[in-house]
Amino acid sequence: MGATQAVRASLKQAFTFRGRASRSEFWWWAPLNGVVALKAGQWAGSFLVFLVFLIPLLNASARQSRDGGYDPIWIGSGIAAVLIGLGIVIVGIAPSGGNPTVWPMVTGMCILTIGLLASLLVLISPSKPDPNPNEVPT
Repeated sequence: MGATQAVRASLKQAFTFRGRASRSEFWWWAPLNGVVALKAGQWAGSFLVFLVFLIPLLNASARQSRDGGYDPIWIGSGIAAVLIGLGIVIVGIAPSGGNPTVWPMVTGMCILTIGLLASLLVLISPSKPDPNPNEVPT
């Protein structure tokens, strides 16, 4: 599947959380989202563009995890760990008594790294053509 076919397939199923997404469908769609988000960051409506592209990206991530034989909850738990890690890092950066605290920052970075690795390992797993017990019937 080429780039244009993969992007078209992702756009057709942008709001359908059922089925599977091939690796090429996901890995062409995800960088395109990143490029659009970076370019949109140059103007005031960038957060709105981010939100518009976030749902299709999460959808493609869930379908890709199903294609690899995983439950999409692993993507959600990875995102939750990243958000918790970022929150702890921000708390660690905030000065308390004039000096930023180091341990919350280290803890936050560890949680953030674990969340990113968990999501990445699910997303790079090879396709499994077997019936997936986590797959929602179409």
